[in-house]
Amino acid sequence: MSIIRRLAGTAAALALVSAAFAHDFWIQPVTFRPSAGALVNIDLRIGDDVPGESFPRKSGSIRKFEMVGPDGVSGEIVGRDAHAPAGAIRSTVAGVHVLGYRSKPSSVELEPAKFESYLKEKGLEKIIAGRAASGRSAEPGREMFSRCAKSIIRVGGGDESKGFDRVLGYTLELVADNDPTALKSGEPFRAHLLHESKPCVNALVMVKSLDDAKTVLNVRTDNEGKLSIALPKAGKWMLTAVEMVTTPSAVEVNGIKPEFESLWASLSFQTPDWTAATSESKP
Repeated sequence: MSIIRRLAGTAAALALVSAAFAHDFWIQPVTFRPSAGALVNIDLRIGDDVPGESFPRKSGSIRKFEMVGPDGVSGEIVGRDAHAPAGAIRSTVAGVHVLGYRSKPSSVELEPAKFESYLKEKGLEKIIAGRAASGRSAEPGREMFSRCAKSIIRVGGGDESKGFDRVLGYTLELVADNDPTALKSGEPFRAHLLHESKPCVNALVMVKSLDDAKTVLNVRTDNEGKLSIALPKAGKWMLTAVEMVTTPSAVEVNGIKPEFESLWASLSFQTPDWTAATSESKP
């Protein structure tokens, strides 16, 4: 292989990593309410705007890709490498199931302006302040990053709420505090954000409609890592948050010695159809 071809391949790989880094990442099953025993394709999505793009399965980058049922039993979500959708599930156990995806770390280096813009967008003012205080605002941002995505689905209908608050033990994790699959009209959705099993305080959480790209809400976690938000309409939703910490100087990932580590968490779900429920209740 010529040097030119090798350099082109390296540039393409770095561009792919940079593109994957810069966007939200979430789990989107073909349906959030499958019937018991149905085969359900599980798509990984990436992008700043809904609906995003399908992200193919990359087995070498996966630390965990799992489904945990209401009984607490965990099973691997299988799929074909380099294909999308990234996996498929089938469950005969009725009730709430939690899907989870945990990636291995990758690394990226961003030019100063792009890095600062990303920090502002994700509410990471503490990192901006730290770089300014140490006189490093004009330096590139060297970072390792990984994904911690979750999704809540309800298999086989029913109204039992059990397992929606399942903690999967991911380094950064959004956890539901009430069952979004049984959420009532006017009832706020409540959740909390954990970083290394501790409350993640004052973190920016973006709440995006998966049905309407224009509907985006922002909320900050409180001093217990909790949040509460009134969803303006029924449908499919995704919460996303980013936390960043400094890394030990000895760490090296893909030839880069990152100064920071970012963790990207998401949680997707579908509420009941409040419009239909309201119509059915009328005499």
